[in-house]
Amino acid sequence: MACNPAAISRAKADQELRVRTVHGADSTRTVLTFKGAAVDQESGSKPEHETRVQDTEAAHAILRGLGHVPVIAFEKRCRNYEFEAYGRRMLATLVRVPEIDGTFLEVETLVDEADLAAALEDVRAVLADLGLGPEDLTRETCTGAVAAQRR
Repeated sequence: MACNPAAISRAKADQELRVRTVHGADSTRTVLTFKGAAVDQESGSKPEHETRVQDTEAAHAILRGLGHVPVIAFEKRCRNYEFEAYGRRMLATLVRVPEIDGTFLEVETLVDEADLAAALEDVRAVLADLGLGPEDLTRETCTGAVAAQRR
């Protein structure tokens, strides 16, 4: 699956508003996503809200009408794996971005803010089960790495 964060229009205050087109094996969909500021400094974990968009051109027109302008666009190739660990539904995503070296692993779970600390412990336990320790982790985002590569 490839997804193109085609219009990340805000990178202010550690937040992003983006329109992504996700190309799957059987379908293509567009998603509007808001990523809030990091709620955990060590991991860089951010709250995320997203919804499907039926009309991509209308979504772009609405955002432009509200004063948002594209800041960066790039291709991100993802392979998602859903699983359960430590009593939680988890999503592991293997990520490749053609502009930057390496393959990255993102592990996520959906939680209420009150359960954030325990959820982060469970995500770290999953990473440890995979043989990944703190020295293997980064707070750098794909967006930040692409922007740095282009400078």
